[in-house]
Amino acid sequence: MVAPPTIKQIDQRYNLVLSNKVIYDGGTNSIRACKSSHCKQALVAKMINYHEPDLVQMLEREAQYATKIVHANIVKFHGTIAHNDAPVLIYDRFKYNLDDAIHACRRPSKEKRIQMCIDLLDAVAWMHALDT
Repeated sequence: MVAPPTIKQIDQRYNLVLSNKVIYDGGTNSIRACKSSHCKQALVAKMINYHEPDLVQMLEREAQYATKIVHANIVKFHGTIAHNDAPVLIYDRFKYNLDDAIHACRRPSKEKRIQMCIDLLDAVAWMHALDT
């Protein structure tokens, strides 16, 4: 298992400081809050929970795709750094997910619900077009 970093600088290139705040903790990876003196935007670091070649390759593939993605409905990818011989992916931190957006609207109109679906499908279609 990869030892989880404590609050400390983990990359001098970006002057990235990783927080102890875990935003998501799954079976294979976790997402933690981080910040950089080079970027005013709140960031997150996606890292594997244990070192296994398949998981490392999975994150490396994700990074390859993420570098191609520039879309209004998809969170921005900043780059990859190495920590404990494993890739760490750095993304913008977003405050809301789709479920939060729907609930924030209380009772969204039919037009608003349709537009949300169109935006979501547009992002998915755009990502699938990258693989062709």
